[in-house]
Amino acid sequence: MSSPVESFRPRALSGSSPTRIRSWDDARTHAEKALEVHAPPDRHDERWRYTRAQDFLPPLARSNETTASAERKLGTELTTPAPSEEILLLEDGKIGDPEARRRDGLRHGVTLRTMREAWTEDPALMKRIVLSSPIRDRYFVWWNTAHLDDGYVIVVPRERPHDRPLQILWQSPNAVVVRRLLLVLEPGARLDLVEGEAAYPNQLRHLVRDIHLDREATLHHALLDAPGVHENWLWTTGVVVDEGAAYHALGVHAGARKARHEICVDLSGSWAQATLDAAVLLPSKHVFDLQTEIVHRADATESRQRVHSATAARATAVYGGTIVVESATKGVVAHQQSRGLLLDPASDINSRPELHIRSDDVLCTHGASIGAIDPEGLFYLQSRGLNASQARALLLRAFALRVLETFPAAASEVLRTALAKRLEVLVRLLVPEVAL
Repeated sequence: MSSPVESFRPRALSGSSPTRIRSWDDARTHAEKALEVHAPPDRHDERWRYTRAQDFLPPLARSNETTASAERKLGTELTTPAPSEEILLLEDGKIGDPEARRRDGLRHGVTLRTMREAWTEDPALMKRIVLSSPIRDRYFVWWNTAHLDDGYVIVVPRERPHDRPLQILWQSPNAVVVRRLLLVLEPGARLDLVEGEAAYPNQLRHLVRDIHLDREATLHHALLDAPGVHENWLWTTGVVVDEGAAYHALGVHAGARKARHEICVDLSGSWAQATLDAAVLLPSKHVFDLQTEIVHRADATESRQRVHSATAARATAVYGGTIVVESATKGVVAHQQSRGLLLDPASDINSRPELHIRSDDVLCTHGASIGAIDPEGLFYLQSRGLNASQARALLLRAFALRVLETFPAAASEVLRTALAKRLEVLVRLLVPEVAL
């Protein structure tokens, strides 16, 4: 019998192998054929137990709810990453002329092309990405490809200065937004990346990322989700980490009406590392479903996952974390931890760790806990002069910042500032009328 991880992967398409893809048009044709063969995932799949695929497929029913004043702050305080001259604006639809794009890439020290241009100018690179992507056979990646006009390809060279953080700001006023980003770090390159969204009243956001780290490359990646209140959004991220490379991601998430992030990391080279951390602070009625999968395919690979979730009234946080250690690997280290904080009895947190260990030479740990704010801690802080809201906010802030404190010390101050600023705003949203 196949394992849950194996059964999750869709069957290959007859007569439509990715090896036959030689252009962007071929990729779209392949995706369209895949959608004809495969149905959207349903709740028989454990990973889709708490969210429905139909929530991320148009047309969607619009909400008639009135936005609360606290929620309106999501559209103001969470509009952009931290201010910097290193902000790269990426828009949807028509993506400008090639010369302007070339100049924009040079200004940021990267090569910036559309996917159509990259297939024409560097087909070997695009072929390598398509064949090695750990998310290439997922339904919503096919959906994204079939409905996408064009996407972006960013290549980071080794000579780019390590002390230049890059901030990507996605913006689009369209109701349904379909986006694609391919990010490649050349051997030895390093990048500190802050990725966020502008505040537009979109109805649905789809974003697929393919990230490839060549040998000895390092990426520190801050992920700040969309600030929408009555929106649905879906991210699908695939990461390939080559020999001696390291991927460190930290997401600060406010969720949305329905929000979901699937991230799959393939540690394909020896000594590869991956860190997936997340602080999930959900205001009232928001939903966020985080599904991670880290596959150890080589010797001496190491991974760590840490997720801290806090939910206000009628909010729902879901975390499904999968670790796969392939057979014949040696010296693998993998740690996973999930902690949930229920700020209201009417909120909900679900956690599902899953380990598939096929080797004996491993060190793997996992743990999960869910509970309310410690009443003794609240009593202690109130006995020191804080009111109830201030005490709750202080404990929530400490709970969230624990994730940031474990982020690699080598990450830039710009990246850390963007993450800390977002955490502070969300704490004030969950415990209003408090000045921290």
